[in-house]
Amino acid sequence: MLWARNQPVVRSVPIVVPRANLPRSPYSPWIHGHWVRLHRDRQSSDSVHALIQQYGTNNIPVDVVTLDYGWDDRHRPFVANSSKFVSLCDFVKSMHAQNVKVVLYATAMLEEGTNVFKEAKESGFLVNEGQTVKTDGGQAGLLDYSSPEAVSWWHRLMDRALDCKIDGWKNEAVDAYVRTFSAGSLGVIGKNGFMDQATWSRKYYWDFFDYSRKKTGFDFVTMFRPVDSWRNFRYQPFGPTDISYATWVGDHPATFEGMRESIMNMFHSANKKYLNFGSAVGGTGETYLTKEQHKELFIRWAQLGTFTPIFENGGMGFNHDPWAFDGETVTVYSRVVNIHRELEPFFLSEACEGFLAHRSVIRPIHNDISFADPDTWDFLVGDDIFVAPIIRPHGEITLRNVSFPEGSEWTDWWDPYKVYRPGERLELFVPINHFPVFKRRGTIIPLSIRTDSSDFGSRLSATSLTLLIDQPLIGSGDVTRKVFGEHDSGLMVLYTTRLLLNGNYNLHLTVTAFYRSLIFLIRGVKVVSPESVTVKTSHGTTFEAVSSKKAFYESTQLGRNTLFVHRATVMHCDVMLFYAESGVGGVIDVENLLTLSSEENAHRKLEI
Repeated sequence: MLWARNQPVVRSVPIVVPRANLPRSPYSPWIHGHWVRLHRDRQSSDSVHALIQQYGTNNIPVDVVTLDYGWDDRHRPFVANSSKFVSLCDFVKSMHAQNVKVVLYATAMLEEGTNVFKEAKESGFLVNEGQTVKTDGGQAGLLDYSSPEAVSWWHRLMDRALDCKIDGWKNEAVDAYVRTFSAGSLGVIGKNGFMDQATWSRKYYWDFFDYSRKKTGFDFVTMFRPVDSWRNFRYQPFGPTDISYATWVGDHPATFEGMRESIMNMFHSANKKYLNFGSAVGGTGETYLTKEQHKELFIRWAQLGTFTPIFENGGMGFNHDPWAFDGETVTVYSRVVNIHRELEPFFLSEACEGFLAHRSVIRPIHNDISFADPDTWDFLVGDDIFVAPIIRPHGEITLRNVSFPEGSEWTDWWDPYKVYRPGERLELFVPINHFPVFKRRGTIIPLSIRTDSSDFGSRLSATSLTLLIDQPLIGSGDVTRKVFGEHDSGLMVLYTTRLLLNGNYNLHLTVTAFYRSLIFLIRGVKVVSPESVTVKTSHGTTFEAVSSKKAFYESTQLGRNTLFVHRATVMHCDVMLFYAESGVGGVIDVENLLTLSSEENAHRKLEI
């Protein structure tokens, strides 16, 4: 093979890097998938199977189904309504066969007039000696969590569903009713004394979580409201922050005002340090919007949900199916769902960092969170993704003012070759099929790529972890990323750039030992020539140079270390590395990359 002068050379320094030994994540990553909520009128085994099939036909994976109020028998809590499900266990098994998790609506309220209410009242298992309050389903009483006998009895009822291997509970905010039992009361009386709202609330959420996880295993999760505006409460904290792995703000109107109200509740949740949350995509309730106006709202809300840790679609009031609008909606929705799923390792890692530091994954740019609208609706996801949501109706194209955060440059999510300066203020035209999202320049974003429609890989990437670096930072010190896992010691990735006397630079990559192969996607670099180069691992194994993306991804299936340099634009190249021997870690040098001038990196201001 002939080599051009100053051609990039990639080689590995013979160093074996030990494991990262990061702490295990506190929950399973499946919660960062695509959730679909089934309201009571669509809750049956046949309806759910048909819906999952329809989503699949439209290239939209479903990872979780949530069955809402009404899935179980009023007289026999946690036993499936026989008019909807012949067998809960068979239904759950059929969902698991399609890699779909099942989460069930549950509370600790018992409806008056049911057999189970009568049993609980006669046994002394309800607070205030069985006193009831008015709810949407009629009069109901609350379980007495101060009574060990009541809790043990309740656990035996919960076992009816837990024995079917369900994956989670969706606990509604019935703790809000604690204060309504008597005028002026701040709590309730149980067998072992007074419980204020905070005490009963914590027992309620923690018991559902702790008992269920102990019985079924680590993968189990409980979903609940963080800070939310619900019933007569506005910006009210509900569930506990220390198990807020999957929370949602919901039941806000299907309008842009409702979407802004959801974002406000998410900002309040971040201020209270809830870890992961999202909103009910599209809103709930009947809508006065025309079909075109509703389509715009649904798409903009789905785009917002893409870049929040929890993405749940569905609910009451209107048809949340993307195909209920038109083909464009299906195309946009399919794309954003797949992007959200690709971000799974990023969300998990940011959540683990947040869990250790006691902070939220979502970080509002506006810090003074109050009852008034914020100065800006923009927010960060972790430190490295910047989101400017579309929060008002505009039609097919939106003009959006964006003020970029200080401290670093930002690359466009959809076009990594555009760079925006820190503190820069721009007006961006955003068509309906795009969304103002940006990555901190040079950061390392871990991704899980599973489809051929991805901008970052193909279905052949599925067994590897993809590490995305857009426009590496030059001469700025170490750039690091911790990638946390649920069953392993995680991964540490680090790179530095070293300027050379001739103005070029070397990219120095270090990875700790990891259980999966790695794909590095380094975009927006400049080289003398995109011709093939050689790469050596820490063990002297050579990297095979290939001439196409297709050949690159096919080679990953053969377990060969591979390099592909792709001419992406006139000025920019993408360097793709497949590192098969990540089990021992390694250090890789990419040499003789060329720096881009500010003119070469100029962005087009008036479009995304």
